[in-house]
Amino acid sequence: MWRRKSRVSFAAQDFSHAATFDVFPFVPTGTIQSPQFQQALSLFSSAFQSGQLAPLIREFDLGEEAITAATAGDLDAFTRALQKKEEAKKEKKKDDEPEDMALD
Repeated sequence: MWRRKSRVSFAAQDFSHAATFDVFPFVPTGTIQSPQFQQALSLFSSAFQSGQLAPLIREFDLGEEAITAATAGDLDAFTRALQKKEEAKKEKKKDDEPEDMALD
């Protein structure tokens, strides 16, 4: 069975809270609970906390705020930076759309 939205709680030992974020719009039921997914999440968590993902974040051009947060291992600041970048991208796309030139 497929779920419409899946959420993952990303909680790690050194984080004081868990951040919840959308993973994929369509994820097969049971994927998130699978040992393979849990292992991948654990490895990501370790790499993020240690700041090892900052060079990768730079390569993906996710913005200076995201790079700074990844360097510090600050998941809360990282997710805020990603959300801010996405909102700016949507706003730019909206601004780039041609206006309706209808005459009254």
